[in-house]
Amino acid sequence: MKILKIEFENINSLKGFHEIDFSKEPFLTNSLFAITGPTGSGKSSILDVISLAIYGKIPRIPGTRPISKTDIEKFGTILTRNQRKAVARITYECKYGVFSTQWSISTNRNDKLRDNDMEIYDHSLQALITDKTVAIMPVHVFGNPCDVEAIDVIAKKHNLKVIYDAAHAIGSVYKGKSVLEYGDISATSLHATKLFNTGEGGACVAMDNELHEKLKRIR
Repeated sequence: MKILKIEFENINSLKGFHEIDFSKEPFLTNSLFAITGPTGSGKSSILDVISLAIYGKIPRIPGTRPISKTDIEKFGTILTRNQRKAVARITYECKYGVFSTQWSISTNRNDKLRDNDMEIYDHSLQALITDKTVAIMPVHVFGNPCDVEAIDVIAKKHNLKVIYDAAHAIGSVYKGKSVLEYGDISATSLHATKLFNTGEGGACVAMDNELHEKLKRIR
């Protein structure tokens, strides 16, 4: 995996938005570089950003599970003091293409932390769209939402429907809303291997009344 860009906002002592783009100078002509600075200047925060965006956790908090809002409150880490949201995002290239993964957390109107969100976005999506394309069918993998906002922009630009594979995503939330509320249709699974199951079967969720009626007629 080759990291192409690091983007983050309000991570530890690094307030505001920051970007490190390895596709531009001085990184294009320099293969070796060092991050230097005094204690507290944010050197380890760069590593936190990478770890958060890929794994949803940071080395300085013990344990193997992803970081939670309880950890952030307990250790007083990640979210910059007096800020309302934190974002860690990396764009990387691998043998399957170019992807962006993002971890984010924010506070509600009562200044209480929400659960964090994790997203993944495939940058090849637009390149795959042709005049024969009628819909985009992304997958919320292991309950982690897709980049629903970016997908919505692309779908509207090309006048396409969005049908989410939400088999893993019952109970998943993005920005205070169920992920089943995004897109035109979300298809869920009720198989015995899923968290919410009836042994077999599945369900489709549509926010549009006309689509809802069509689904009822063909079920």
